[in-house]
Amino acid sequence: MTLAAAVPADQFEAAAVELRRHHAIESGRPEPAAIWLNADDIRPWLDRARGCCVHVPDEAAKAAEWLLDNEYQIRRAVRQVQDDMPRAFWARLPRLTAPEHLGLPRVLAAARGYLDTCHGQPSLSAAVRFVAAYQAEGALTLAELWAFPVMLRLSCLDTIVRALSGLLPDLDAPFPAMPGTPPAGEDPGEMVSRAIVALGAISRIPWTTFVETTSAVEAILASAPDGQHAAMDFETRNSYRRAVEELAQGSDWSEPDVAAEAVRLAKAHTGAARKSHTGWWLIDEGRHEIERIIGFRPQFGSLPRRIALGYPGTVYGGVLTLLTTLAFVPPLALLGIYGAHPAVLTAATVLLLFPASIIGVTLSNWLISSLVPPRMLPKMDFQRGLPTDLQGAVVMPVIFREAAEVAPILSRLERHWITNSDPNLFFAVLGDLGDAPVETEPGATRPSSVR
Repeated sequence: MTLAAAVPADQFEAAAVELRRHHAIESGRPEPAAIWLNADDIRPWLDRARGCCVHVPDEAAKAAEWLLDNEYQIRRAVRQVQDDMPRAFWARLPRLTAPEHLGLPRVLAAARGYLDTCHGQPSLSAAVRFVAAYQAEGALTLAELWAFPVMLRLSCLDTIVRALSGLLPDLDAPFPAMPGTPPAGEDPGEMVSRAIVALGAISRIPWTTFVETTSAVEAILASAPDGQHAAMDFETRNSYRRAVEELAQGSDWSEPDVAAEAVRLAKAHTGAARKSHTGWWLIDEGRHEIERIIGFRPQFGSLPRRIALGYPGTVYGGVLTLLTTLAFVPPLALLGIYGAHPAVLTAATVLLLFPASIIGVTLSNWLISSLVPPRMLPKMDFQRGLPTDLQGAVVMPVIFREAAEVAPILSRLERHWITNSDPNLFFAVLGDLGDAPVETEPGATRPSSVR
């Protein structure tokens, strides 16, 4: 049993609630943590640390051994932090008000508090208990929940750098330490070992499960009247959460309030085939209605995409016409400069029509696909088979030209059925005869005689 598992649940909850009492937030972008801003400096610091660990004093031997054996863990954590926390993501995190926190993100302080509470041994169940209690007086944003594992890694890296630099006099830390002091009497060697063990544990936690379990938005969306939210796959549920997040960012409503409004609209249309589903209001045709209700203010950069989605035919036709016309201009202008006869200009226009249209279509498709990237269709999660109240069919469309083609097709269909023996999944052939110049060809086999 880990120390985290041994910590009583009430102690986790009490620590989280007490921590939240001191974590008032304010508007504005958070200040960058020195370790996140200078994450690139950790790699050369590790190179220097490796050299310093060859001959170390006795009190630093344990920490040096842990570093030499687990350097890959640290390098992997640095890479994950840089991949998972771009500057735009950091800027979306709520910042703390208290001066001692230096304007850093609230979730960073929460992550450090969690590591202290679980004694540096994180687990999924402990993280869920801690964050659930932390949110008792107000939900964390979705961005904060996704940032939680990143902040855990940053806290562990900060501990490793601070403790090892303190043990080795020739090894200076590449950045100032984050706010917060280690527990009194904590052995620096023990701090290094626990932080490295924690990095390994963090990499094994299924953080998608953590987010869905602790998200207030997810809990609200799951209460939709049609009861289909939990049956959808992760990507679809996540697209709904992203829509809630976007709507909250562009309005004065909180994320839980936006999710609750989507559920309210769905409940108001209970029994309707599509409007009783929250996706209708978040990512489909009902999106305009919920935007009107919450007073959504779209960002300037999203306006071209919104116009293209709102008037797809007009936008595509206009772009295609414009680009095709522009493809005519250079050669015709050149002919005009050299005084070409009107007949020559007419002939050139006819000859240029085909290549200009190719250029127009190619550039239009590229521009529109860049402006409006492909969107994922919502789908259900049937990885564990079809539920008892649903049935499905795998239909194989086939054109039969002769009777000998039937048996191989049926054999192939049978193999699919054997490897997918779901009782609610059926297999069928949708067949038709090949085209022929006459109604009945000589030697044709009647369908009823095919075995």
